[in-house]
Amino acid sequence: MNKEKTYRYYLIYIKPEYYSLIPDQYKSSLNNSFTMLYAYTDNKKYLKKFLEYRNENYYYIIKKDLSREDINFLCKDYQNYIIRKKKVTSRYDVTKSYDKDFYITEKEHNITLNFIYHILSEDIWLLSYDSSIDIFTDEYKEILTILRFNKLHNRLNEGNLNFSDFMTPDFIGSYIEIFKSILI
Repeated sequence: MNKEKTYRYYLIYIKPEYYSLIPDQYKSSLNNSFTMLYAYTDNKKYLKKFLEYRNENYYYIIKKDLSREDINFLCKDYQNYIIRKKKVTSRYDVTKSYDKDFYITEKEHNITLNFIYHILSEDIWLLSYDSSIDIFTDEYKEILTILRFNKLHNRLNEGNLNFSDFMTPDFIGSYIEIFKSILI
């Protein structure tokens, strides 16, 4: 008798009592809200890193040996819930950024990138549209100069804008802003 080969996976579920804490953008894409699968991985190191900055009381983890067929189903129907190691940029002050390995689901990553894009493409435009650094006090002018607000304002008004030239978004800060209710 030939036993089918299985592979160890870690399935991370959100406990039902904490489901309301998940950001709406994440909830809307859950295929089956009864199972509340939040994330999965076959890499134990990724699991540990993923849980490092999350409140473990909100989740339960099931170790499960899956067949190839099970894995195909998981990857097809829950492809955005796989935990990946992403190199992301963050800041520890307004003038310095750094890269960090961050363990995150594809869905969390995409939601965070959309949040950053929205801020960079819409909210900053509203902040700087038809404004000048001259309307601010000297204290704020200094901060805005550090943030390169004037350059941003000029580029927006010229219609020639490439954010990577002057601004590095804070991915981790944005992530925390979105998912703070389920973090430590």
